[in-house]
Parts: sequence; structure tokens; C-alpha cells
Amino acid sequence: MEIRQLQYFIEIVRRKGFTAAAAALYTTQPGLTKSIKQLEDELGVCLIDRNKRVFKLTEEGQVFYERAQDICSRIDDLYSVMRDTSANVSGRVNIGTVTIASVFFRELEASFSSRFPDAYLNILEMTSREIKNAVLAHRCDIGFAVLPVAEKPNAALEIKVISSDAMVGVMHKEHPLAKQKHLTIEDLRDEPLLLFNDDYQPHQMLMDMCIRHGFRPKVVGTAPRAYLLMRMVSNRRGISILPQPYIEEYLVPELVSKPFQPPISRQLAIIYDRNRYMPRVVQELLKFSEAYFDKTIHSFVRQRSEVF
Repeated sequence: MEIRQLQYFIEIVRRKGFTAAAAALYTTQPGLTKSIKQLEDELGVCLIDRNKRVFKLTEEGQVFYERAQDICSRIDDLYSVMRDTSANVSGRVNIGTVTIASVFFRELEASFSSRFPDAYLNILEMTSREIKNAVLAHRCDIGFAVLPVAEKPNAALEIKVISSDAMVGVMHKEHPLAKQKHLTIEDLRDEPLLLFNDDYQPHQMLMDMCIRHGFRPKVVGTAPRAYLLMRMVSNRRGISILPQPYIEEYLVPELVSKPFQPPISRQLAIIYDRNRYMPRVVQELLKFSEAYFDKTIHSFVRQRSEVF
């Protein structure tokens, strides 16, 4: 049994098939199939149920998958420990980030890479819940996620709030609400809304907030990116609710933004697995990120508000 075979098997399970795994691993499907068959022959068990039309592990395969993940994680930690004996801050860091964090991450990444040129940052854009799962599965070293990331607390998950972004209503400058100084949740009762996709944290949170105020919002369109929502608003399809940093980045002349009263905000946090060994390069990135966000982002909202 080789480490490479364990890594192959883990990727096959994550991708739910040989074809997608082979592409991700930059190898051929026949070669991948042969490697897993050799592994099964050595173990004397079938790991994958090949009688099913959809990908499914056998009972033995599920046990092997869980143990293989643990072994590969420990091996990665061992390599990290050995690298940390060097004086240089180097190595790869896998970072999961929500879209809003990527607005700031360009400058953060450039500053960090300038200070630590031997560090390699691999940035993966995901939803908050995907980031949480990736961090706990050790596919990501740290994540930048919008809270909450889970319905129930997880003892293994360390959460450090780094910013609180004000949420604002965005509308065409000729919209009747554009004349108001502030918006309220009640103002949204009969308005067509344009929101992030429903698997993004702000969507469900806004839905819940409106329901708490006694109505279900009228969502007429969704999109995964703020600039797409703003284009829809420019076409007068409705109002959108977006974090303030996006307004700074994408607002066009025909649109206006209005703050909420009482203020609404959402929290951005760094998350990581507190039970996992943290390489020096990850420790440095964590400290660097906390200092960067404290300096750059906290100026947006420094007042008591309803958490979005």
C-alpha cells in the first residue's frame, strides 16, 4: 500500500467517480482504476460498490475512506513540522474564502507574498458552509467565512471574527425609496428583491429576518456575484441588499445605496481546525490577516447593530 493510492482513493470519493478524479489528479482513468483495483486486491475487500448506477462506497470502503483521510492528514502535518524546522516561512496554504472576502484578498495576498515570497497561497472561493466542511476535512488550512457557518457549535472549529460589514439597500436613483435617508426592513415588504443565490449565507439570513418581521420577501432574481446583482438593479428589476465593501467597489452612477435603520451588519470570520497542527506559514498568515482586517475593514462598522 502506497500513500499515493490513499490520495487517489480519497479524491475518487470526493469527486464521486473515477473520471472527475482522474482529471483533478492529472492522470488517466485506466491508471486510476488499476491503482484502486491493486489496493482492493491487497486488502482483500471491495471498497467501491460497482453494482450501483451511482457512486457508492461499500461498508469497508467507508471505513477505509475515514482512516485514509486521517492518515493523509497526519502525513501532511509531518511534512509541515519538518518544513517548520527551517528558518524560512514557506509552503502551500489552502484558503477557502467567500466572495466578499475576495474583495479585500487581492491586497492582502499581495502584501503577504511580498513579505513572505516563499509562501504559496492557493485561494478557493466557496460558500461559508463549504468552507467549514473543507476546513474540518483538512482540504483547507484556514477559511474566511460569513457567520454562522453551522447550525450547531463544533468543538474543533476555532472562529475569530475579523470584521462586521454594514449591509445597505441598492436601488436605481429614480426608485421611490431613493428619496429616503434610511431604509427599514418593513420597507422591503412589497419590494421585488434581488439577492445572492440561496446557498449563500446572506440569502437565508435576509429571508429569516423578514419572516421575523412578519412577511416573506418577494425574491424576483438571484445571482452569485454582486456585480451581476447591480446590473439587474440598473435594469430596474428590483432592489438588492449588499455588503458595504461591494458598494465601494462596484456602485455605478445610476444607482444609489441606503443604510438601514436600525443598522444591519454581517460578520466575517477566520475559521480553522484548532485540533490540527498549524504550520508556521499558516500561523504567519493568520496573524497577518488579523492585523490587516483590523486596520482595513473595521472602519466600515463600529456601532452596535443587528447581526446579518
